[in-house]
Order: sequence, then structure tokens, then C-alpha cells
Amino acid sequence: MISVIIPIYKGNKYIKSQIKQIESAAKKCSEQIEVLFINDFPNEPMDKNEKSDVVGIRYVEMGCHKGIHGARIYGIEKSAGEDILMLDQDDEIYCDYFRIQLQGMENADASVCASIEGDREYYIGERSIDKIDDPEIFLGWGNTIISPGQVLIKRDAISEVWLNNPMSNNGADDWLLWICLFKSGRTIIKKKNILFRHNLHSDNTSSHNIEMGLSGQEMISVIAREQVLDVNEFERLSNTVLRIGRWRLSIAINTEKKVRLLSELIKRKHFGVSIFALLKRDSVKKLAIYGAGEIGQIIHYILEDEGYDVVSFIDRNADSLHQGVKAFLPEEYDFCVDAVIISLISDEEEAEEVIGALSSVRTYRISDIMFSM
Repeated sequence: MISVIIPIYKGNKYIKSQIKQIESAAKKCSEQIEVLFINDFPNEPMDKNEKSDVVGIRYVEMGCHKGIHGARIYGIEKSAGEDILMLDQDDEIYCDYFRIQLQGMENADASVCASIEGDREYYIGERSIDKIDDPEIFLGWGNTIISPGQVLIKRDAISEVWLNNPMSNNGADDWLLWICLFKSGRTIIKKKNILFRHNLHSDNTSSHNIEMGLSGQEMISVIAREQVLDVNEFERLSNTVLRIGRWRLSIAINTEKKVRLLSELIKRKHFGVSIFALLKRDSVKKLAIYGAGEIGQIIHYILEDEGYDVVSFIDRNADSLHQGVKAFLPEEYDFCVDAVIISLISDEEEAEEVIGALSSVRTYRISDIMFSM
């Protein structure tokens, strides 16, 4: 039996879609499957009306808020399956998930699949799924498994250290799980099939990044207390957590800048202010946008609404975009446009250098355009 553990936090709206996608995947494998929805927000009772003729459904009330790690542990304790899948409430699995993940599991402790994060394929370039079973990566680089939803794991491979030390800060409990998995000599098999999508939402704010940093520090405390690693391994991991914590702090700062910029763009659009009058003054008609993220998408919409011809996006991750965005890698773009708008809120100078090395086309920073008004 496979037990699917899904903590629910103010997430009743996800229950129906979760059941539907798990049913679709269950129909393609012979294993019996149970789904446990664990309520981690007791002030809001779960909607228990959804039923299934394909998989078993259990609604579990904890009675108090435990955080995602505590809710996962509670769900595992209440489950009956030999294999465990832990999903976030808004995660997506594809219809072949169980069928492919189960292949070879008789000789392994866990099966890890390729994935999409947001709208981008995660394992590309140097970030290869071939390296995902290298313990040194998890000590010296970071957590290369973006979510437990990528992993079908045997119940008896879940470490007692992980089960006995629920973390109060969300974010790094799965990193702890994988380190314990490797240190106990367990084996994983890798599936290059994309079977999972981890969705990104507005909760990826500065406060979220700060909590992730705190979660990393909490993980270090657990590992030290339980003596999971030797001295050299612990030092490498501590340095990695510190480096990632600094990076997350910079992300938090940039997130605040992004929110202010998006708010200003939308506000000026709402009040009918021509945001890109500067382009008209410079006789710019045909454009490309550097950066296909959220800001770039909104700039695209506003430019087209103001009558500009937006030819394409330029993005270093063009090969991995999964939302039908027409985008090119910088080195593959012909720059047959009047100008390029840089939609980044950091690393603008680096973007200008990249473009300048390839073309003499005029560039505008979105921050400069906003401040020039």
C-alpha cells in the first residue's frame, strides 16, 4: 500500500483537485493507495465531503497547529502504507507518477523523479538529476530535491531522527530527511521522467525566505544534537547553511523591491498613466524584454496595451520555461529590435554587460523608466 500524506493549512480549496490527480495516477498502478489529509489549521475544519471509489480517503484532525514537519510525522503515524509520499497541498503529480516511481523500488529505499518548479524545469545544466544521489551535494551545495513530493520512500527508510525531532520553522525538514537517508546507507533510484510540479505562490515573500533561513539553522541544531554527521561533514553543512541564509536574506530584500515595483506598475496602469512614454520619445517601437519572470510578464502586457511590438523575451532559462513563453537565450538572440527592456530588480548591470557583449542595441532598466517619470 502507498500512503499519501497531505497537510492542509487553510487549504480546503485544494482537497478536490488533490483527490482527482491521485485517482488518475492510481488507475495506472496496481498498488492500493490511501490519502490522508492532515488538518494543520484547527480553527478551520476540513471540508470532508469529497469521497473516492478509486483510493481510500481519510481526514485527520490534529487538534492543534504543528507546522508542516509535525503534520507530516502525524500523518505517517496514522498511515498504513509500506511506501510513503508526502505532498504539499498545492503540489501536482502526473498520471504516470506511481507507475514509474514504483519501478525498481523492490531494490531501493526511495525513488526520486525529475520535476518542474513553478514554470521551469528544475534539473537542467549543472543542476543535474544524475547528481541527486551524491551525499556531498547535500552537504556542500544544498538541498537538490525541491520537495518531498518528488520522492516515493519506504516507511522503514524514514529516519528516527527525522521522526523524533519535528521542526517548528517550515522549510528544511526535507533536507534533514535526505541527509539522514544517506547517512544510514539507504539507496535511491533516479527517474528522469518529469512526474511532479512544485508550485510557487505569493507566500514566497521576504518573511518566507527568513523562515527558510531559520529552518536551516534549526536543522543544524538537530543534526548537532543527534550527532548525525562527523566533524568535517558538519562543518561543510554549517557553511552551506550559512551561505544559503545570506543568499535568502538578499532574496528577501529583492522581494520587497519587486513588490513595490509591481505595485507601482499596476497603480500607474490603473490610473491611465503612460508608463513607457520615454520609449515613444526615443522613437522605440519594436522591443524585447530581458527576464521572463513576473515583472517581465506584466511589462509585456502593459507594452502591448500601449501599442508597442514586443517581439520576445530574452532569458538565461529560456530552455526550461514551461508556460508557452516565446523566449531565447541571450547568445541565441539576433537583437533585431529597437531596444531591450531589462525587467530585473537585481543584477541589471550584469544583464547590460551580457547584452553589450552581443549587440549595440539600446537598453533600458525598468527601474530607471519608473524613476524617470
